[in-house]
Amino acid sequence: MFMRVRWFVLGVIATVSGGVVAAAKLRRAREALNARNAAKIGVRGVAGVIDRVADGVSPAKPNQQP
Repeated sequence: MFMRVRWFVLGVIATVSGGVVAAAKLRRAREALNARNAAKIGVRGVAGVIDRVADGVSPAKPNQQP
């Protein structure tokens, strides 16, 4: 009987602590993904694409000598 009560109490504690951890992670993710940070991430992504395209189109790469 006491074993069942102990496992029930441990399960409740684990569930509550898991919920607290998940809520904290969600709060941090929401703060990290505000509009300003999302814009910065988008600008970095577009800049990377432009750099890759420019490297692919460039007739002579600076590292290569004829």
